[in-house]
Amino acid sequence: MQYIHQVPEPVEGPPVMTSHAMLRTPGLTSRSQSTSNAKDRPLASRYIAGRLGAVALACLVSLPAAAGDTPEFDVAADGTVVGRIVVDAPAAQVRRAADAANRAPAGNVLDLTFKPAGDCEHVERKTRGIWSPLTMKTRWCPTEHGWRELLVNSDSYTTYESEWQIRDTTSGATEIQVRVRTAVNLAVPSSLVRQGTIDGMRNTFTKVLERLVAPRAAE
Repeated sequence: MQYIHQVPEPVEGPPVMTSHAMLRTPGLTSRSQSTSNAKDRPLASRYIAGRLGAVALACLVSLPAAAGDTPEFDVAADGTVVGRIVVDAPAAQVRRAADAANRAPAGNVLDLTFKPAGDCEHVERKTRGIWSPLTMKTRWCPTEHGWRELLVNSDSYTTYESEWQIRDTTSGATEIQVRVRTAVNLAVPSSLVRQGTIDGMRNTFTKVLERLVAPRAAE
């Protein structure tokens, strides 16, 4: 199934999360499910529950569209995590948003520094670990459709390869595909490392979508 994440046209006021994203939001139930046991609850409890439901729905409606979007993830045979998301915005705009999102520390990334290195850049990154922060230095180089990042040195990582590809689709939307392969010299299961990669990728996708929504909300 292909998820196409729409960036709203310029409007007055805050952006609104799309209805299909609201329906996929954990914790929301259908009307029949939420009212099936209503008659068994005291009137006061039913009133409070109804008010809380209204408040929760109002909060969801006020969130940016990015909050409810769901990218797709796969793990290749060699352990590479592949993430994919389709966004209803021009490729050039998506690339600018993705570049900005990758240069700002967020989620498990505690510190991030870019330094020029010829046609590329050296990236010094510190991420949250299980017992202590993990550090590494990589070489970040632009490509025709995005960029590629390879490990230079690290006391924590033995492998780090990351590639972003941002392309136009035949439908007029833009596809982001990210491939990341990591390995650490720590006594932790590879499944835990992969899950951390997926969580970080999901967080970055959310940051990209938020940057696409924010400029239009401000117009």
